[in-house]
Amino acid sequence: MSNNHLKVPFLHELSKVVHDLSLFDKTCLVGGIVRDIFLGIETTDVDIAVEGDPFYAGKKFAQYINGSFVKLHEKFKTARVIKGKRTFDFTELQGGSIEADLMRRDFTINSMALPLTSIYDNPGELKQYVTDPSNGMDDIEKGVLRMTNRESMNDDPLRILRAFRFHAELKFKIEEKTLKTIKELSSLMERPSVERIVYELKRILGSENSFETVRLMADCRVFFHLLPEYGEKLFSKPLKGFQAVLFKGTESIINKPAEYLPFHKNFIDYTCKYDFRVPLIKLSSLIMETACNHREACAGEDDSLQRAESMCKRLKLSGRERSLLLNLLSYRSKILEAEKLCKNKKELIALLKAINEDLYGAIISGSAFVSVNPDEWSKEKCKVFFDSVEKIAAFYCKIFIPLSQAGKLISGRDLTESFNLTPSPLFKEIIDHIEVKVMTGEIVSKKEALREVERILK
Repeated sequence: MSNNHLKVPFLHELSKVVHDLSLFDKTCLVGGIVRDIFLGIETTDVDIAVEGDPFYAGKKFAQYINGSFVKLHEKFKTARVIKGKRTFDFTELQGGSIEADLMRRDFTINSMALPLTSIYDNPGELKQYVTDPSNGMDDIEKGVLRMTNRESMNDDPLRILRAFRFHAELKFKIEEKTLKTIKELSSLMERPSVERIVYELKRILGSENSFETVRLMADCRVFFHLLPEYGEKLFSKPLKGFQAVLFKGTESIINKPAEYLPFHKNFIDYTCKYDFRVPLIKLSSLIMETACNHREACAGEDDSLQRAESMCKRLKLSGRERSLLLNLLSYRSKILEAEKLCKNKKELIALLKAINEDLYGAIISGSAFVSVNPDEWSKEKCKVFFDSVEKIAAFYCKIFIPLSQAGKLISGRDLTESFNLTPSPLFKEIIDHIEVKVMTGEIVSKKEALREVERILK
């Protein structure tokens, strides 16, 4: 393995800076970057331990690569350098030695260090130069996630979520003693900041196959404490039944949209546009009122919305994130009546104006509900549903979006000047009526629109 093949961003620049500061033999790559080197994973986060002043080294490195320098923690002497999407964290050795420093970390696979000198002097024999006080290399080779010590989990309960993130992303099995500790400490999930919690949760749910991880989290009562708005109602027992099936079905559709959905490229573009979409679509299936009967599910949506509003506020979700989650919870029942929507263009257009691009998310949600519910949705009924959502998606792409972007044929000013009307709620009714006629092809010009207004007023 040559240093040219090591997937460490700005390795040459880092080495030059610490060499010029006479710290080359006192600097190590530590934590996740070492793990990822041996897993062959390209990373954007690099942790660097310096036996010296990390602030000074970080500043010099930032200047050299034209990055941004931020002091993260004065007490623990931690600084961050940001260059594009890459981050480099410089820290002073904790505990007086590299071994002591590593034993304070979360998991054995993250408790290894690699001296910079070894990368350049012996690039083909890196393993023998790894400082590995907790046998993390063995756990990497076995695919096992093991805590370094219980105190590290208790000191920072966010490490509970990090364990599940590694379970989802790396497919490592969580060792039994570590899993037992997670169950015992799950009530501490209230302690970390919501920003850190949301970041880890998005990473978990954003993983391609997160179902087994989510089920394990539910078994450990993590969701019970993580989402108290739903804890007693949905997460007091292990994840099973329709709730589990719905989550798994949603994930299957997201992973393989071509097997389920019309215009599947549109759905891929939709889910990839913002990195929060896949996690929140999955989350919506997890917190959806779980009655498998359509009428019962619809009846519970008001309660579900109130809980979701409270959760969005507590987790400090952005406006877009909140809007997506609430749209999915609010409009799934509408999508389940896709056949009726196709026959009632006025209602369909009202839905599209309310939900817009999140139509795709709602179709994913509704399609999952239909696909995993054979007792209520026969093959014939499923075919009608998917034929109908295909028509809705086509109408949205080919008619609704182009005409919406083209603007309205008439405005309130036209109503005032042409018909001597004064502004009132009637304006909106008339303009909405004309909009429906335009989108159904019954009106194609402003002249026809004004003639229709005249007919309405008479």
